[in-house]
Amino acid sequence: MIELTGIVAMGKNNEIGVGLLMPWWLEEYASQQRYKDLRTDDLGRFKEITMGHHVLMGRLTYESFPKFARPLPGRINHVLSTDMSQSKKLSLDFEDEQKAKILRIHSSFESLEGAIIGLDHAYVIGGGQVYAHFISDKKEGLKMNRILVTRINDDFPMADVFFPPLEANGFEKDDSLTLHPANPENKGFYSFDTYVRR
Repeated sequence: MIELTGIVAMGKNNEIGVGLLMPWWLEEYASQQRYKDLRTDDLGRFKEITMGHHVLMGRLTYESFPKFARPLPGRINHVLSTDMSQSKKLSLDFEDEQKAKILRIHSSFESLEGAIIGLDHAYVIGGGQVYAHFISDKKEGLKMNRILVTRINDDFPMADVFFPPLEANGFEKDDSLTLHPANPENKGFYSFDTYVRR
C-alpha cells in the first residue's frame, strides 16, 4: 500500500496561507533576515525531500508556484481541479512536451487516489482542502501516516488558510525526529518536526 506523507510549513496556530501565498512570503516579512533564512532552509528541505517523487496538490497550490516552476521539475505533479474550466487552463502546460510528462490533472479525489494507489510513496503538499482530505482519521481509503512540519514560532493574524489540527486527527510529534536548522541565530524561531499517526 502506498505511503502518503504530508509536508507543510505552518505558524504557531497552524497558519499555512493568505490568499495564494504563505504568510511569511508577504512583503512585510521580506526584508527580515530570519524570514529569509526560513524561506531558504524550508525550500531547500522541501526540494530535497520531494525530488524524484510524486507530489499531490490542489489547483490553487499549483497556481501559487511561479510560472517557471510549474509543474515542479523532477517530480510527477498530481493536481486536483474540480472546476473543469480551470482544468483547461492548467492543461496549457501540456503544450510543452517535457512538462506534459510530469503533470497529471485529476477532477476528483477518487481519480487522484486511483492514479497513485500503486505507488510506493507520494507527498501531499497542499493546500488546505487537500491536507484536510488526506489527514482525516475518520475517512476510508488513503490517508497520510506521517507529516513533515516546518514549525514557525510566530503568529500570522492575516492568514485565511489553516492546517487541520494534528492531535485531533490522531497524530503525535516524534521528538526524536525534530531537527533545528543549523543557523544558531534561528534556533527556536523554526524547527523541522515529524508527526506520526498514533
